[in-house]
Amino acid sequence: MISSGTNRATILGSKQKVRAIGELLEGQSADPAFVSFCSRVSKVIQALGSESADAIAVNDSHQVRLFNWHRVSSFRSHQSHQITEYRFIKVKYESKVDWRTKTDYLRCNPKFNGRPRFDFIIADCSQGCVFAQLVFVFICRVSGQDHHLALVQPLEKKSRANTRSADKSLSISRWHIQARNRCEVIHLDCIVRGAVLVADTKYKGDYFVIDTLDDDMFLRVKSM
Repeated sequence: MISSGTNRATILGSKQKVRAIGELLEGQSADPAFVSFCSRVSKVIQALGSESADAIAVNDSHQVRLFNWHRVSSFRSHQSHQITEYRFIKVKYESKVDWRTKTDYLRCNPKFNGRPRFDFIIADCSQGCVFAQLVFVFICRVSGQDHHLALVQPLEKKSRANTRSADKSLSISRWHIQARNRCEVIHLDCIVRGAVLVADTKYKGDYFVIDTLDDDMFLRVKSM
């Protein structure tokens, strides 16, 4: 297992083979979640204040390229830039109830015991603290530096006119998952904890948050 080396204790497991970023994108070309993947990775790395001068971008033809201060080279064939996928995350966090350390075990696995399992989390995304579903967890090596990242599909709080009264009466927290092409890349340190959401079978894309999972989750949902 590998630690993210950040303030929150996040440990990765279930390591997959190392791949070039170009190989990854070719294999995921039909998945809208990976649109502008390299641009999103680049923004996160730059926001972290990486000492590397490299930045990643994708042009309109989806040709992946590496930019730095002095050169432009093909990112698909640049062997020093690699992606390693992980399908298990162990997240330790401080409870809001008693400040003790708690642990969540999360899966991001297309075939876990024979079926897909992509767990939900509370994540600190660009729009603040929201629920999100794990899509792809990975380490990206750029110019010799490892960056522990995750591609996630955020949800937004949803209020429907025809369910508002019932939702309020039953204290239901309803969230709607955003379009697949609106996925975000976050640093693993942005994962607050795991979460359990249940799909609403009547409204596609709507989910109910199970805020009775534990006291910590109950308090967090109230503040979101």
